[in-house]
Amino acid sequence: GILPAPCRGNMASITEIRAKSKKYFTVISQNMPLTNPMRMFAVVSFQTAYLKTHYPVEFMAALMTSVIDNPGKVSEYIYSCRQMGIKILPPDINKGEGSFSVDSGNIRYACGDQEYRKAGDESIIKEEKNGGPFSNLKDFIERLSGKEVNKRTIESFIKSGAFDSLGGTRKQFMVVYVQILDQVNRERKYSMDGT
Repeated sequence: GILPAPCRGNMASITEIRAKSKKYFTVISQNMPLTNPMRMFAVVSFQTAYLKTHYPVEFMAALMTSVIDNPGKVSEYIYSCRQMGIKILPPDINKGEGSFSVDSGNIRYACGDQEYRKAGDESIIKEEKNGGPFSNLKDFIERLSGKEVNKRTIESFIKSGAFDSLGGTRKQFMVVYVQILDQVNRERKYSMDGT
């Protein structure tokens, strides 16, 4: 190949890669005028190929995030990941984000896709960081009830598998989530009324 595979943390190989990269960019710049669109395309192509080759998991996670609103493209990229030997992990309310993320050398599926972002992923992420990981479905509902999370959002999380790590099955969650939400809302109302 053009560049040796880098060993993360190995300064010799990183220095060697930088030197070779500089050499290739010099060849490109000497053979094409600065304003030539082909030169710009060559540089972007080289950078893209470099990232895909040496950081495939991070590259594919970013690529899938860039097309998160296009399910057809996401499916294509998931297929590509499988061909590359990259494992796609299911969404997880405690580990996932509103985008595809890297988790121990694998790609964690975006948590709830559009529903997650509509629900104000900022508030969910902030609550998780401030209060720690969610311990169960009731904990999630208690901490986020009254914010931008509603029945539809919770149902979307259940169906996507985002609560699977909390213990229990999706069927069990679907049966009890409305009751838990109603109970938490009643408790909140009574505490506000002072009764």
